[in-house]
Amino acid sequence: MLVIAGYAFVSAIFLGASPLSENSTLTESFPGVFDHFKSFIVGGLFYAVGNFLVTVEAASLGAPEQVLALAAALIVGGALTLVAVLVAVAAAFVRPRK
Repeated sequence: MLVIAGYAFVSAIFLGASPLSENSTLTESFPGVFDHFKSFIVGGLFYAVGNFLVTVEAASLGAPEQVLALAAALIVGGALTLVAVLVAVAAAFVRPRK
């Protein structure tokens, strides 16, 4: 379920960043959601793992003696979610194949 949410997250960022690249309109950049399917799945996996670490693991590590594990889960989860964002932005600036 988180992978599907990650795919939608990466697709939304791609569609938001595409008008900033050479693809000037949304109708020109929308087929890119299907063209970059493999990279969006990878971005979705990064989002899923990052979101799991930030929400589920961080909530279960609430005890004061687990502060280091909580901080590590938040940092790694945030970094993986940021990688998902970078995958979407990088895909937006790649020229479409003809």
